[in-house]
Amino acid sequence: MSTTQSDKPACVTSEIDANAPAYTKYHWAKSDRENPARIHLLEHHLADVGACFEALLDQLVIRRRLARTGGLDCIDEATAARLSVLAALHDIGKASVGFQVKIWKREERPSIFRGRQSDLGHTRDLTPVLTWDDRETAPWFFNAIGFNEMRHWDGDGGMTVSSLLVATLSHHGSPINLSRGPSKNPAA
Repeated sequence: MSTTQSDKPACVTSEIDANAPAYTKYHWAKSDRENPARIHLLEHHLADVGACFEALLDQLVIRRRLARTGGLDCIDEATAARLSVLAALHDIGKASVGFQVKIWKREERPSIFRGRQSDLGHTRDLTPVLTWDDRETAPWFFNAIGFNEMRHWDGDGGMTVSSLLVATLSHHGSPINLSRGPSKNPAA
């Protein structure tokens, strides 16, 4: 199903109403259930988590235990920085339109998202992107997260970093299953 410019949320269009609620103008990660107008911006949340993970790795005991868990003797600075980037990316799926309209009033939502509260999310919607079934979004997504550089982080052409990225994105206890077949991107 194709969407018109007016069916897209303000956060993905160039025409933003200055009086519209903040959650319709910016990508949010956290909101106050009592007052959805109070949001924590997505880029701030991602940076917070990456910085917290980096601070945790500054703790020698945690760093050593994580190294042992990964079958390593130690975690060098480059690896610590790379793991912090992956931690920061844990909620990148919240940039999806399906997640962003989650707190919108039903009448504010683009028509394709009205009545679909139960399946709006930020992990499952990434499946067609990660498998390249969503050929429009996948190149943009991988370019935006710098995957071309990330795939050189390991010695196996990016296979390890790919697995770590999928594990990071699956942090809600329900792993993203890339072999189950494509799931339709609700924004397509």
